[in-house]
Amino acid sequence: MALVLMIAGVLYCVIASLIALRLHRLNGKKYPQQQWQPLVSVIVAVRNEVPVLMPCLQSLAGLDYPADKLQILIVNDDSRDASGAHIDAFCGAHPQMQAIHLKQDEKKLPGKAGAVLRAMDQATGEVIFLTDADCQVPPAWIQSLLNAFSPHTGLVGGFTVLRALETPNRSFDDIQTLDWLFLLGIAAVAMDMNKPLSWMGNNMAFRRSAYEAVGGYPALGHSLIEDFTLLDAISRRSNYSVAVQPDHAAVVASTPVPSLGLLYQQRRRWAMGIRPVRPLGKLLMLSSAIMHCLLLAGLFFAPWISGLFTMGKMASDYQIIRIMAGHTNSRISLVAFIAFEWFYGLYSLIIPFSLLFDRRIKWKDQDFSVHG
Repeated sequence: MALVLMIAGVLYCVIASLIALRLHRLNGKKYPQQQWQPLVSVIVAVRNEVPVLMPCLQSLAGLDYPADKLQILIVNDDSRDASGAHIDAFCGAHPQMQAIHLKQDEKKLPGKAGAVLRAMDQATGEVIFLTDADCQVPPAWIQSLLNAFSPHTGLVGGFTVLRALETPNRSFDDIQTLDWLFLLGIAAVAMDMNKPLSWMGNNMAFRRSAYEAVGGYPALGHSLIEDFTLLDAISRRSNYSVAVQPDHAAVVASTPVPSLGLLYQQRRRWAMGIRPVRPLGKLLMLSSAIMHCLLLAGLFFAPWISGLFTMGKMASDYQIIRIMAGHTNSRISLVAFIAFEWFYGLYSLIIPFSLLFDRRIKWKDQDFSVHG
């Protein structure tokens, strides 16, 4: 037991240190300013988002990009609250924004993919930008992501950080922030290697030609992680590469999940995407689960060794989070970091088992059954 724990612990720390080293180099990357300013379309899918919608729309209205080359499509995805009315009022005052109202029975695909697909039919841009209704984009967002495109780049992703509009659950928000930074740091390194494991679809831009090269959402089929499905298809099945833009000007602010139950459903939805993930991603997920199992068992069979490697694991995780926090101006508190380690360990063990017995996923007040 002790020997196995030592081998697993050393391996985990070495991998985490290599990820941190590559992440540090990635965050120092600077793309030159491009003169390229193509027609772009920004797509935002909205479903029951009244509490967070206005800050999102206001940030979109403040984008610093030529108005004659900018189209913003706001899709009201059969909202049951007042989102549709807010969208109409805002779009009426901002000519570059267009409202699309979509009923459930009009969707060709379920979930967010169906809303984005409807907007794609109306989009005129050579490059398509995606963000979410609970996000705020910076003024230079579009040009910053465009700077990371080369002639062979099909998709570019930027960093997303969590920023609560209000802070009634500051400790809970801080834990989510650290978890988000940790996962995003690993994803950024994999994407920089053109072997993406995941990405946040709330900060992403892709060429229409790359989208069409893989058949678009209709060819990709039903997925509740449609952002990663598209990213993975462009990376594997087209002649285009993918890239990360670490520039501060491309960092999007999102809103933390307000409750533990919703966070659990979010993580289950993300975990459901493990099947198409590359072997490297599955190996990282498996090694994390094994490491946490061994550390837990080691408390009973080899407490000193378990304690030693728990400290080593925390130091390794902290490297990744520290680099991401420094680059995105996010705060790290010691209490939140310790709580994150417990949180990360628990859900990395619980969620894989929960998916073995329950394949239902809840998304935006809708239930889906995922097979396979």
